[in-house]
Amino acid sequence: MRRGGFMDVMIPLNEHEHLCKAFYEKGINLEELLNGHDSLADEISDYYRNVKADVNEFRKDEMTNLMRLFGNLSEDTLIPEKADINVMRLPRYMPVTNHGHDFIEFIYVVGGDCEMIVGGEKIDVEAGDLLLLAPGVFHQTRAYCDDGVVVHVMVRRSTFQKSFITLLRGADLLADFFAHTIFGKSAQSYLLFSTGDDERLREWILSMYEEAREKDGYSDRMLNTQFEWMCLHILRNHIKQMDIYGNVKDVKTAELLWYISDNIENVRLSAMAREFGYSTGYLCRLIKKLTGANFSDLAQRVRLERACDLLENSNIDIAEIAQDVGYCDTSNFYKAFKKYYGTTPARYRERAVAGGS
Repeated sequence: MRRGGFMDVMIPLNEHEHLCKAFYEKGINLEELLNGHDSLADEISDYYRNVKADVNEFRKDEMTNLMRLFGNLSEDTLIPEKADINVMRLPRYMPVTNHGHDFIEFIYVVGGDCEMIVGGEKIDVEAGDLLLLAPGVFHQTRAYCDDGVVVHVMVRRSTFQKSFITLLRGADLLADFFAHTIFGKSAQSYLLFSTGDDERLREWILSMYEEAREKDGYSDRMLNTQFEWMCLHILRNHIKQMDIYGNVKDVKTAELLWYISDNIENVRLSAMAREFGYSTGYLCRLIKKLTGANFSDLAQRVRLERACDLLENSNIDIAEIAQDVGYCDTSNFYKAFKKYYGTTPARYRERAVAGGS
């Protein structure tokens, strides 16, 4: 169902989409036609003449052949050489083969109904849904209606690292989660952001789609800038509504990670387990799966990183910083800090001040 208040984006069907629609409505197997079964063309020959379409051109079309690629695709297959980002619109009525790739992909449903199969599981998506697919996750996207507008934003891994994860400084748990989920050895997940009727995000993604078609001397840099804006907008407005699917199911991932971050000075595993309705054992395993670290190591690291931020950007007394980040005993704070960073908090502050002057 389409959410109320979300404006439709009416993009007319192009010639090849009209052909695909005709195949779809008449139940003609498009794959057979593309593979050279010309007898199928006779069934809609009148249609070909009316629209002056050429089946051979359709077979040779770049987009037609991209949609038929399968296997695990490399970055250079769909992202132009020397570019960091490419943006494409899914052709309507065209079946897409099951495929994966070694780059990051955002799939945004602008409007209409579409069908998505991710990791062999069919999922329901609607206008305003934004999926973030990890490398290697096999998927298919299909839109079998005139208003089914789906935009794919394909991003090189290095660019995603710089533009998305780097923006999470100050939200270290989320940075760990994204790095572990997207780049981990066993990453087989996708993230779903339900952005609803966020018109600014929709307009920005459509603007990226138009920019990718410009192909002038400025379009690549424009796309990078627009992508960073998109990332900031998602992090500011939708990160707490993010859900993860695949390796971990039915978990409000962002809520769990924000809970640790917001309560780091006194967070306890038992209290957190009660808060989320999990057993302590399950919560331990879940945190390990989400971030790659166990709870105690994670909590200590976040406390120390929070302390570093206060040492660098405030004049608060070190003993007070220790209390603020959850250390009742200042000597324990000093021991943990030196073991982790190889220096004392005082020396760390001195170096930070010297480096900034």
